[in-house]
Amino acid sequence: QVKDVFTEQTPFFIYLPQQKIASIQDLKDEAVVSNPSKITLGNVENNQQLKHLMRIISELRKNNVKVVIFVTPLNRLYLDDIPHAQKTIFFQILGDLEKNNIKVYDMSEKYADMQIWLNTSHVAHNKKSAIYSNDIAKIIINEIEE
Repeated sequence: QVKDVFTEQTPFFIYLPQQKIASIQDLKDEAVVSNPSKITLGNVENNQQLKHLMRIISELRKNNVKVVIFVTPLNRLYLDDIPHAQKTIFFQILGDLEKNNIKVYDMSEKYADMQIWLNTSHVAHNKKSAIYSNDIAKIIINEIEE
């Protein structure tokens, strides 16, 4: 049995150094269970989570903390199951953030068709998925240097 390991970099879930990359069939099976078709963001004007996010961003900016938004990647099966109306609302929110001079890194579809997935919403911790970690490192370095 593998001992559960938590690290400072992954405090919210178990870190396994070489997670298995899911097969296409595993991803299809998991997509049925994850059911992203039930995602509902609601009206942008009345979205309480968005209002809270904007308050947090405002406080961070008052304290000269640079804010960037990073949209995590999703597998194609997950993306294809999100209702079009919800995608429209989500991208409207991202556009509104950008209009407020908040840099948004949208990586939701960048790796969608690659064989790097633990499940439909998480990239596996695996040498074969290093492209994702390398891209994140580049973003962080770029933001630090700006």
